[in-house]
Amino acid sequence: MKFIYFFILSVLLFISCNKNKNGSRTLPLDTQTKKILKDSVANNNNTTLQDSSVEQKTSNNKDTLKKTKPIENILSKENNKTSNKIKSISELWQEYKNAKKMAAKFIEKNNLDSIIHYFNIAADASYELNRNDIATWQLNNIGYYSINKFKDITDYDTRMQKLSTMKNLRKKALYLKETKQVFRDNFNILATAQIYLYKAQLLDNELDPSDRTEKIERNLKFITWIENFIFNGKVKTRGSK
Repeated sequence: MKFIYFFILSVLLFISCNKNKNGSRTLPLDTQTKKILKDSVANNNNTTLQDSSVEQKTSNNKDTLKKTKPIENILSKENNKTSNKIKSISELWQEYKNAKKMAAKFIEKNNLDSIIHYFNIAADASYELNRNDIATWQLNNIGYYSINKFKDITDYDTRMQKLSTMKNLRKKALYLKETKQVFRDNFNILATAQIYLYKAQLLDNELDPSDRTEKIERNLKFITWIENFIFNGKVKTRGSK
C-alpha cells in the first residue's frame, strides 16, 4: 500500500512539473485525487491495525494455552509407581510392627478412628504374610475397642444396671426410651465394628477353633443384642418380677 501511495504522489508531481514547464500555474489537487490519496492512507492504516490485532490475538491465544496446560501431579505419578511394588517379607513385618505400635499409641488417647486405621493396616500386612491367625486377631481388636468405645459413650453399664433395678414402671419406661435413643444415636460405631468382625470370622473359619473364635462370636453377639434391644426391647409388665 505504501508503494501505491508513493507512486500516485510521483505521478502527480510529474504532471505538475510538466505544467510548470509549459508556463501554467500549479493547480490544487482535484477532489477525486484527494479521495484516492485519503483512501490509500486509510487502507494503509487499517492494514497496520489489522496486522497488529492479529498479532495481539495470536499472543493472547499462546498465553491462554500456557495457562490452561495441565500440571502433572508428580505425587500421584510416584504413588502409581510404588503402589505396584511387591513388598518383601521384612518390609511387611516392619509395617505390621509399626501399625501395632501406632494402634497402641492411639488406644491410650482413646482415638477410635486411628485405632481402627492402624489395626486394619496390621491385619492387611499379616494377611499378606499368610498369617491369617494374626490377621484375625487384628480385626477382632477393632471390634473389641469399638464395643468399649460404644459402652463408654453411652454409659452402657450404668444404664443397664439402673434399668434392672428401677421399681417405678413409669420412670423405667421413660428411661428405657431414652436409653434406646442413646444407643441408636451411637450404633454406627457398632455397625462399623460388625463389618470387621465378620471379616475376622471368615478368616477364623479356615483355622482351627480357639479362644479367638469364642471372642469373635461374643463380640458379634453383643452387637446383635444391642440392635435387638434398640428395636425390640420392652419394659416388663406390671405383674412381672
